[in-house]
Amino acid sequence: MCSFIGSKSRGTQLSRELRAEVSRQCETARPHMCRQVTCIEGGVGSYNGAIDCTKRPDQVTSLFLNSTFCLQPPGDSWTRKSLFDSLVSECIPVLFSPLSAYDQYKWHLPQNPNIYSLMFDASEVTHGHVDILTSLEKIASDTIRLHQMQLDIINMLPNIVYAMPPPDKKALGFHDAVDIAIDRLLDT
Repeated sequence: MCSFIGSKSRGTQLSRELRAEVSRQCETARPHMCRQVTCIEGGVGSYNGAIDCTKRPDQVTSLFLNSTFCLQPPGDSWTRKSLFDSLVSECIPVLFSPLSAYDQYKWHLPQNPNIYSLMFDASEVTHGHVDILTSLEKIASDTIRLHQMQLDIINMLPNIVYAMPPPDKKALGFHDAVDIAIDRLLDT
């Protein structure tokens, strides 16, 4: 149902506390409720289940493709590459700060973040006031909302990737992330 990919030791003190709590909730969840991959840097192969995620994108993608929700706590910076990996995999990102996406990617992401993501307050999670997985379970029971969010993610994908569209789509005004950035820069 959901996944968390990352290290527990990245980022600021707040990021590490949040990642530790997200990881703890994932580890203590019912079987098959949350899957987790711990990333290590510069590792060869795996170590106690941890992998070098930069060298094993196949495992990251596979986990996201088989998840409904992707937990995205901040790491070294507010935004993670993993946010975009989850969107491309049609996995609904679960964020813990508006700085992770909403305030930085106004050109590329919809103005209403509720159509493609969920938000939990980081301090509420780290202080144990929010059980992420129980909350996600309630949202998952609303299959109509869930299906609509996934459709909205599919529709916004051209805004966050760059690609050469098929000739019939270019004539229809297809714009990818690069086209959007150039258009916005020329507007200023």
